[in-house]
Amino acid sequence: MGEWRVALDELVMDVISLTQRNEVRELVERRLQQFKTLGKEGSCDDIFSELSFCILTANFSAEKGIAIQKAIGVGFLMMTQQELEQALRKMGHRYPQ
Repeated sequence: MGEWRVALDELVMDVISLTQRNEVRELVERRLQQFKTLGKEGSCDDIFSELSFCILTANFSAEKGIAIQKAIGVGFLMMTQQELEQALRKMGHRYPQ
């Protein structure tokens, strides 16, 4: 447990250090504002697309998640569950179900 705690403390310090850098803080604040705007003004399709991306990239690669999202496009809205699972499996997603 001691090693785990040290690693966690180091991670927390790294995150704090990053938030003190202006360019990182500005980037995060800009992205948060985009999420707020999407929540207020975005269509259900826009919000679903963002949610799909978040689910795709969880415990996976952001680059591959972006590529899959671009390839499937509106298929996230139109495909059946089985079709979507097959497409995700074909593109090598880690958790196609």
